Amino acid sequence: MDPLAGSYFIEALTDENGGGQAVGVHRGRCARLGGVMECIRNGFFPARDRRGVVPLPRQEVESGDRIIVGVNDYQIDEAAPIPTLYVDPAKERIHLERL
Repeated sequence: MDPLAGSYFIEALTDENGGGQAVGVHRGRCARLGGVMECIRNGFFPARDRRGVVPLPRQEVESGDRIIVGVNDYQIDEAAPIPTLYVDPAKERIHLERL
């Protein structure tokens, strides 16, 4: 169910923030640069992606003031055993015969 029923306002926001014309412009620029593979080779995508990234201050991460899951907190101990289920083939045959 769409409570806004395809509202023009919502459609306009979608076009403005990641769809519609913005995607068309980006796709055209990529085509002019030689396609997706060429954009990857010449670094167009990573450079474009980095513009919106704000680097975290290293001190915040190292001191623990800023938590990054898997980096400075909530890390999994590599030595921890992973529980696995062992099925005895003989018992499996008995169950299969019964079925």
